[in-house]
Amino acid sequence: MQNGDNLPSSRGWSGIAGHDKVPVMITAQRKEMPFDDGVMSYLEWEADAPVLHFAHATGFNAETYKQLLQPLAGKFHIFAADL
Repeated sequence: MQNGDNLPSSRGWSGIAGHDKVPVMITAQRKEMPFDDGVMSYLEWEADAPVLHFAHATGFNAETYKQLLQPLAGKFHIFAADL
């Protein structure tokens, strides 16, 4: 092996022989959207897929819902705003 060839990357096992059917892991990225009166922070799982906007009304930030949303990553392009 040279330079980590055939080792799992942080994006999943898709490059390993025999693991081509395993989905690639998509991780959430913390981003901010500026407004005139401040900024809104949100998590985004990018994917070439239909958009899913997850709106929660508990007062917690979007990090609270990462375990709920992670299985949907790749099936949807997910936005989870800190409301």
